[in-house]
Amino acid sequence: MKNIILITGTESTRMFLHSQLEEYFNEFATIKSYAIYERAINEPIYGDLIVFSSKPIYDAVNINLNNIPWIIANKTLNYCNIDKLLFLNKESKVLIVNDAKDSSYNLIDHLKNLGIDHIQFIPYYPGIDKYEPCNIAVTPGEVDKVPSEVNTIIDLKCSLIDMSSLIEIMRGIGYYDEKVKDISSRYIRKIIEIGKKLAVRNNEVITLHRDLERVVLHLNSFQVETQKKFSYKIKNSTLLNTVGTDIKEEFVKKRYYAKYTFEHIIGNSEKITHVKNISKKLARTNLSILIEGESGTGKELFAQAIHNYSFKNDGPFIAINFSALPKNLIESELFGYEPGAFTGAKKEGKIGLFEQAKGGTIFLDEIGDAPLDVQTRLLRVLQEKEIMKVGGDRIIPIDVRIIAATNKNLIKLIDEGNFREDLYYRLKMGYIILPPLKDRKEDISEIIDEFFIRKGSKLDVSSKVIEILNNRQWKGNVRELINTLEYSYEICDSCCIKEEHLPLDFIKYHKPTNKISNSEIDNDLKTILTEIYYNQNKNVIVGRRFLSELLKGKGFNFSEQSVRSKLDKLQNLGLVTKSKGKSGTKISSKGVEWLKQNG
Repeated sequence: MKNIILITGTESTRMFLHSQLEEYFNEFATIKSYAIYERAINEPIYGDLIVFSSKPIYDAVNINLNNIPWIIANKTLNYCNIDKLLFLNKESKVLIVNDAKDSSYNLIDHLKNLGIDHIQFIPYYPGIDKYEPCNIAVTPGEVDKVPSEVNTIIDLKCSLIDMSSLIEIMRGIGYYDEKVKDISSRYIRKIIEIGKKLAVRNNEVITLHRDLERVVLHLNSFQVETQKKFSYKIKNSTLLNTVGTDIKEEFVKKRYYAKYTFEHIIGNSEKITHVKNISKKLARTNLSILIEGESGTGKELFAQAIHNYSFKNDGPFIAINFSALPKNLIESELFGYEPGAFTGAKKEGKIGLFEQAKGGTIFLDEIGDAPLDVQTRLLRVLQEKEIMKVGGDRIIPIDVRIIAATNKNLIKLIDEGNFREDLYYRLKMGYIILPPLKDRKEDISEIIDEFFIRKGSKLDVSSKVIEILNNRQWKGNVRELINTLEYSYEICDSCCIKEEHLPLDFIKYHKPTNKISNSEIDNDLKTILTEIYYNQNKNVIVGRRFLSELLKGKGFNFSEQSVRSKLDKLQNLGLVTKSKGKSGTKISSKGVEWLKQNG
């Protein structure tokens, strides 16, 4: 028998997740669990795998892990009692109560994704300044945080460990090959049971196909063979359509699927949040989309997230890069060709990517490099929704969503005669501009945190390195940052990444940013910077909530959101460095120097 160690915060979460793990793993593993908010771990821990219930719990644990492998569990919504939401009156106002602002908004997004959009969701979390009182509250197990004036509480219970983490656990204890079919089958049966509860509202059916798709993609080789072709019908409507395993297996073999969602786009800055919100709205339309952004900003990441958030997420996602294909092959790749269309053609002909993308999305990367004759054919595809194979005379209708991307100035290419103006405006019906990393530096700390979580590493990053990373202009954007972290991670031979672990040319060309003018720092920013400095010298961890409460006690009316905005400004100026978890916000050497000169 293997031994799994579960570490959670509260006792209720411990009991709930302990029960879930026992349900799936009791045949071949024993589960031992701890709730660190209730009682500290005062004994050595031994086992084959540690499962942390969340990143904050991981950050809060300071005991020796004895080199035991560990994971941080991904969580998904528990659908307990969710059917009660379906029968609330249209336009009912409901408080969504959770332990933090981000988690409240995430729960709202999740409920809307399920199609529960007939009621008005109002976020509520501890420390919120103002909210609209409601008689009904919905919460994922955070009943103690519900305001006292609420009459009706719909408790969705604690979040579940999702399928991707269950698979990680199986791999971690060495039972993946033997048990994955059984575990995945049980998980999918639960989805079907959930589907029955979500069956009817005004004769509509709410499907959980996206959840099922996510399960299948995590399994990668689609080993849920006993569930190959199932459907459940309620009131003559198909709740879960046939999975179409054979087709989806082909998608995976050819890599014709999108593995990224909006959850993979890291950052909560105002700029990236705005772009994500616009992208989600465009995803639910049938508009073609043009994504512009510098190299390394994540154009394909956004394209995949849009596909997975769209109504075509059951179909394939096919990407083609115009800069990587020889010009004489582009047309035959996109549109296919008839037998004998040209010398060297296959005798049976070829199906093009547009036909293979039927019912899904085709991503045209580096569209600025498309030859003019191909641009002409693309324009017809966008206008008429049809193609003709190379060497053919038959019109083939297509049902495909087109997303294009470029890092070039297409307006300049139009002026030079190298890009069709009519194609530009056809593609630009939905339009997204991705911000460069230098314009959202407040996201750097979160990207660093996420990098080390995915590496399964507890390496620290020195405040000096954080300062250097925040001051860099990042011409290669997020890709350059990730490559820098990869290098430092491999080079580091201690528990903390320091300056000497950065790439050699990185240090060589690092220069402090220009002197800050007094006009850039108003009295509010100076006050916050001063408080960070004094409290840091007292070894006090300084966070948004701490600053907000501290300043309110001194007569300043700063909400947490206001403090967050001002910290973002200070970080963009290189005066502070923000970190998640127990590190808090720290003043940089540049910030200390500024205070000495202007304090």
